Amino acid sequence: MTCPIDHTGPAPLVLDPFVTDLDAESAALRAAGPLVPVVLPGGVGVYAVTHHAEARRLLTDSRVVKDINVWGAWQRGEIPLDWPLIGLANPGRSMLTADGDEHRRLRTLAAQALTVRRVEKLRAGIEDLTTEMLDKLATLPAGERVDLKAAFAYPLPMNVISRLMGV
Repeated sequence: MTCPIDHTGPAPLVLDPFVTDLDAESAALRAAGPLVPVVLPGGVGVYAVTHHAEARRLLTDSRVVKDINVWGAWQRGEIPLDWPLIGLANPGRSMLTADGDEHRRLRTLAAQALTVRRVEKLRAGIEDLTTEMLDKLATLPAGERVDLKAAFAYPLPMNVISRLMGV
């Protein structure tokens, strides 16, 4: 496999932790290519995957792992334990961070809870919750910016999972 990254290209983009124009920063990342060297807050260098095809290719390539313990910078002690983004890089063991047999085992357990019949029983509640959340967003003043991830995309599945678990 040849490396798709031009290591002789421009310097990494330094991402602003207090970015005020996320659209412009995102556009700059996408314009820089499908795999972009970036510097995260705290001075940690990584690559940002900015195009769907490359993200899909990486997510389905068995050679790519999610285990933080294989990250060279982590192994060499270059990532401080108080790094502001440590929770994203090392969130603990779960289906999202597991690879291989461990991932399959955890996915099987989750699949047993997410059968079509079980999810279908939740449909009305999910629709009500979705309507409630969208109605709340509709009350915002016209033109007001909203973070859809924070206001909708993150809380909706968490609420659905909570209902599924009876919490």
